[in-house]
Amino acid sequence: GSVKLRFDGTAVPGNTGLLQLSSTATAPYVGIQIMDAATQAAYTIGDSSAITAQAVGSDGSLQLKLVARYVAIKTGVPTGDANANTDFSIEYQ
Repeated sequence: GSVKLRFDGTAVPGNTGLLQLSSTATAPYVGIQIMDAATQAAYTIGDSSAITAQAVGSDGSLQLKLVARYVAIKTGVPTGDANANTDFSIEYQ
């Protein structure tokens, strides 16, 4: 079977690869990109994406390795808090 991963939340307008910051964030010039740690492929917010081959533990568990980074969406020096929330779903097919 295959496994897909979906991140839900509000994407940056015009860029579905970036998660928009929460309304309480004070750093207005960044979005958050969530990526597969092995391939550096970015996940699309609100869309299911097939995950690459990941490590399987000795007990058969799937180990998802993800990274996140801030990405500038406007020029300027961002300062302040840059927080966001997302729910995720794992789909087994």
